[in-house]
Amino acid sequence: MKVHFIWKNCNQSFNATSSWLPPDWAKTVFFVSTTPEEAEGIIHPLLDPTLLERYQDLMEDYDHPRKVFVISRDLKIISPSFHAYPISGMWNGHNPWEYLSHDIQSLGDLTMLDITPQQYPERLEDNSYYKYCFGGPSHEVH
Repeated sequence: MKVHFIWKNCNQSFNATSSWLPPDWAKTVFFVSTTPEEAEGIIHPLLDPTLLERYQDLMEDYDHPRKVFVISRDLKIISPSFHAYPISGMWNGHNPWEYLSHDIQSLGDLTMLDITPQQYPERLEDNSYYKYCFGGPSHEVH
C-alpha cells in the first residue's frame, strides 16, 4: 500500500451522502492506493456495505491497476475514491490535499506515520502517484 496525499483537519464525512461535518470533528485523512488483492483482503472487510457498493460502482467506471481510498489516521473513515480526487480541478485554488509519499505495510502504520508534507515533484508526470495509480503520464489519464 502507498500513501500519496494527506488532508489535515478534514471535515468531509466520506459516507454515502458525502456531507460536511462540524470543524471540531476534523480528522487527518490519507489518500492511499492498494493493489486489487490488498483492496479485497484488507480494505473490503472494513468497508460499510453502502461504501462497498460504491467501490464496486467506481471500479466499473475506472479500470486502473491500483485501487484508491480515503482513510483516516484513526481508521474510522475508510472510503473508496476516484483516482483524481486529490488533484482534481474541483478544488480550484483551495485544494486541502498535500503531497505525502510513503509505503506502508498495514493500515496500522497510518497511526505512526510522519505527516510532514513533502516537496511535490518538479513535474507531475514524474510523480509516483501518476505512475502507480494512473499507470502512465498525465496525458494518458481520462
